[in-house]
Amino acid sequence: MEERESRVYRDREARKGENKWGSTAFVTTGERLTVTGLLDSGATTCFIDKEFVKQNRLNSVPLPIQVPIYNVDGSKNAKGMIKATVDLIITVQGHTECTRFLVCGLGKIPLILGEMWLKTHNPEINWETGHIKFS
Repeated sequence: MEERESRVYRDREARKGENKWGSTAFVTTGERLTVTGLLDSGATTCFIDKEFVKQNRLNSVPLPIQVPIYNVDGSKNAKGMIKATVDLIITVQGHTECTRFLVCGLGKIPLILGEMWLKTHNPEINWETGHIKFS
């Protein structure tokens, strides 16, 4: 079982490339894999990078139709459309669940937990310490 460790960043620090977020996300698909992720209230849902999916041989399910994806500035994402989903068991600071991710080109961050995930869980986030508390 291979394990690689990094951190879940808050949005502002991930863009700077700093490593100050105190939570770790586990993405499990039969093996334990710890990855860098991003909590992003500006992202509508959960996303996973298509190159990360390919490199880690994650099982994806094709969508019946391709869905366009737009960047924060309203432009279409240059890395293409959303063509598949990936269901993963994730653990964030002791909270474990199955989450569906849309597969798209993200670049440096392999996965994003977006607005839908944040609204569903409504965690308390201490931005000073990076601690996430689930109610």
